[in-house]
Amino acid sequence: MKKTITAILLASSLIVTAKEPATKSDKKAVEKTTVDPEATHLEKSDQLSIEQDKQASNVIELIIEQTNPKVVELLMEVEVLMANATDNLEEGNTGIETITTETEIIEKIFEAAKEKSQ
Repeated sequence: MKKTITAILLASSLIVTAKEPATKSDKKAVEKTTVDPEATHLEKSDQLSIEQDKQASNVIELIIEQTNPKVVELLMEVEVLMANATDNLEEGNTGIETITTETEIIEKIFEAAKEKSQ
């Protein structure tokens, strides 16, 4: 029994030691390597907003090339939706509002493609 208690105490002290850095410099090293999830989220969201903006530019080029008024109308709606999605992503909003906007974009592009093929 004494050996079991000693083993438990030894193991628990190792766990505590493993969880906390031994010195102040070790604590600083741990703090520097810790990733801030919110900052990472905002960074990734900003990267997505840049990509979204590039795709919006592609839509503008498609609008210029179109002759079918219905396709032009749908693509103009897509461009507005993409601008809204870009704004949301720049603000770090990746929630339901942005997802809904992205879904609407896909549906409008699909509708424009169907219209163009007719």
